[in-house]
Amino acid sequence: MSGDVTLDPAGAAASVDDLVDYKGSWLGSDVMMTNSWLRAVFVVLYAAIFVVGLSGNSLVVYVVSRNTAMRTITNIFIANLAVSDIMMCLLAVPFTPAAVMLQSWPFGEVMCHVMPMALGVSVHVSTLTSIAIAVDRYCVIVHPFRPRMKTNVCLLVIAAVWLTSLSISMPLAIYQEVCRCRLHSAI
Repeated sequence: MSGDVTLDPAGAAASVDDLVDYKGSWLGSDVMMTNSWLRAVFVVLYAAIFVVGLSGNSLVVYVVSRNTAMRTITNIFIANLAVSDIMMCLLAVPFTPAAVMLQSWPFGEVMCHVMPMALGVSVHVSTLTSIAIAVDRYCVIVHPFRPRMKTNVCLLVIAAVWLTSLSISMPLAIYQEVCRCRLHSAI
């Protein structure tokens, strides 16, 4: 869907498939785009989220992988959640606000395909891993005398979670496109 979208002075899009409304509000609000102090606050908050999210989740993965006593089934699932959150921190936190503030996608065609899929994978992994934790806790509470899930089974569940998440999110990578739009200001 590459093409030009031209806007008339009244703000109505000239093309049938309206990709961008008047003033580009599909990428961000006008208030954020005009107030430089508000943009600075968002940059600082996103930077803090990035640093805390990346360091905290990396620490969780490190502790669970290095300390044998911490390698319980629940902690392995929590480490998997942390890996998913690291992926979210590395992809969503830097690229999304940059695209909003620049009001364009300067990261190229490949990242246009990879980023939405990776974000979808991260969300699905988090959701499916939370379900796996809930099922594990249910089995432990309701059937306390049955043996717990083995580590090998836990790792198979995690592999299934990732494969399922990849297959659910694959259409995002296949069908995502960069739209080259040119807006004509009414001013």
